[in-house]
Amino acid sequence: MPKQDLLYHFQAAEDLTGKKDEFPKVIDDMAAFDTYIYQVITACTNDSSGKIIKKIRENAKTRHDTIQIYHDAYKTVMTNMAKQYTDHINDIKVQDITLYYDIIKKEVSGSV
Repeated sequence: MPKQDLLYHFQAAEDLTGKKDEFPKVIDDMAAFDTYIYQVITACTNDSSGKIIKKIRENAKTRHDTIQIYHDAYKTVMTNMAKQYTDHINDIKVQDITLYYDIIKKEVSGSV
């Protein structure tokens, strides 16, 4: 029995990577707030000295740097996840189809 394999597209493929822009905006806001807090701590301790002040500055710097690393990592992860999401959704919109058919021969009777 003859057959034909083809791909059927239920919907056109679309780029959904724009979805990634919503989450990083929140992360950017949090990073900006962290930078603001770090600047306030630095400004408040500029005119002071001592072991406790030194420790406060070190902790603030360490936490600020760590948050920045996470911030950058989250942006990269969200870009990659948006790409995977787009690929997954577009894969769902396509289906492999195999058509099986019979060939029916029509006989021509007599000539005109």
